[in-house]
Amino acid sequence: MQTRTLFLVSVMLFSVASAFAQSNITAQGDCGDNLKWELTDEGVLTVSGEGDMIDVEYDSGYGGYLAPWSDYLSDIKSVVMGTDVTSVGSYAFFYCTALASADLPNVKTIGAYAFYDCSDLNSLNMPNITKIGFWAFSNCGLTSLTISEKVTYIGESAFGACEKLQTVNYNAIDCEFDAMGSISSSAFLGCNNLTELNIGDEVESIPNSIFSNCGIISVDLKNVTTLGSEDGFDFGPFNSCRNLVSVKMPNVTSIGRSTFWGCNALASVDMPKLTSIGISAFSWCGFSSLTLPEGLTNIGENAFNGCENLAFISIPKSVTSIGDYAFSWCTGLDTVKVFKEVPLAMTSTFSDVFYEINPSCVLSVPKLTKSVYEAHPFWGEFANIVERESLIEDYLTFAMELYDEYNVILTIQWGSISGVYAYTIYVYYDAARTELYCIIYLDKDGNFIGADFRSVRESDGEISYTFSGLLTGTTYYYTISATDESEEIMDETSGSFTTPAPSGVVKINIPDCIVYGKNQSVVIENAANQRILIADITGRVLLNQSATSTVEEFYMHNKGIYLVRVGNKSYKVVVK
Repeated sequence: MQTRTLFLVSVMLFSVASAFAQSNITAQGDCGDNLKWELTDEGVLTVSGEGDMIDVEYDSGYGGYLAPWSDYLSDIKSVVMGTDVTSVGSYAFFYCTALASADLPNVKTIGAYAFYDCSDLNSLNMPNITKIGFWAFSNCGLTSLTISEKVTYIGESAFGACEKLQTVNYNAIDCEFDAMGSISSSAFLGCNNLTELNIGDEVESIPNSIFSNCGIISVDLKNVTTLGSEDGFDFGPFNSCRNLVSVKMPNVTSIGRSTFWGCNALASVDMPKLTSIGISAFSWCGFSSLTLPEGLTNIGENAFNGCENLAFISIPKSVTSIGDYAFSWCTGLDTVKVFKEVPLAMTSTFSDVFYEINPSCVLSVPKLTKSVYEAHPFWGEFANIVERESLIEDYLTFAMELYDEYNVILTIQWGSISGVYAYTIYVYYDAARTELYCIIYLDKDGNFIGADFRSVRESDGEISYTFSGLLTGTTYYYTISATDESEEIMDETSGSFTTPAPSGVVKINIPDCIVYGKNQSVVIENAANQRILIADITGRVLLNQSATSTVEEFYMHNKGIYLVRVGNKSYKVVVK
């Protein structure tokens, strides 16, 4: 009996202790037509019910914005919204400086200044948010943030001056950005420690001023096609991001006004599809060398104004207009490279476009055009005009990819030259050009002479040739010659290229092939999805393609010995 009594006493004492340990409600009330709130002594404010929260209005008698819980602003540490609460009202948690977390599971709309200056707020859950009011989270303590594809509206400086914010995952695909007066959205303006920006695959445009004055170091814009706009006098999307070093924008076609203005550390941009550069888009950037892409047509006013470190600029043949002061105050400019055989007609004066550049700057012009440029009223103002020695070199590009851990596929491409009868490509193993790897002969259109070589192609006035079987991690030396019908050299260029090393290549287990000669053909079994290369006994490549079926058969025009490579294995075959 004594044991039972002791047990009952213990249970009663535990229950009393638990009751005292539970949080006590210190305040409660209404915050909407169908919403109620309560605050515990642990600082947890819970909103329950269904529908929208009221907007807080300014109370002149109170001398501020009078929220239902205004008497407890410094006590609120956590906010939890019920699953049927759909909005947070304007100024709802204005200056709740102790607030550390907010759980908003089904909230769709957050009003203006709702969490303004919640300097300790570092945990935010809002998976279904669609609208964020202006200054809603300005001066908050967030360290990371995801803007989902559901977001359709972000107000002025919604996350402005969040100095602890380091990472933003931006996925908004159909988002409207508000502006107050003549000022643009500036959603993340002044987030100085925001160093990591991840752009979602579905994002196609970035609006003006959104990331102005942030600490972003590098960014990959993936599928974005439009950066900012030319409207008004807004700051550009990345205006004054002074830590920004590199930008990849593989699909951007248009860059708006002041997009990268004042990004004085920006040294590298990848923009292969760019067609238009807006006013002051790259003013006061840190480039030392810049090759603008073929396809670019417009260079806007002040586009590169003040790029004091810019020593080299290449202006493609496709450019049709250059705005006033486009390269003004580029005081370090040593070389301007142009490609038009007929100089671009300019409506501005030389000093309007190249104001205060290095007076000894060289204008590099295509072969056989120096006299035309010297006589031009605009381009002739350059004191030093130098004619390049090769037309082939002007458009020469190399594209290399690893085929497997032993082999590299190389494509050499250049622009076609008027009056050429044939091209010859020499590839050597050594810099002295004594040990020959191969010689390739092409006609004026880039067709392989003497065989149907499937990897040679011509398009858009460009000629290209594809090699397979080059060794990985190896330097080769080349000479490309263009000759007329009498075999006189019209143009020639030489150089070297180094194939990539095989790091990261995955070896695939493929069954051994069976290779043999039959009916004056090379027959390969177990060949599906492998690369096939066939050469004659001199090493001249006759065929280079991927197998499409398990058994492949290739007719040879001549009987004899052939060298066959399937994947990374080599065979010698006699064809009778």
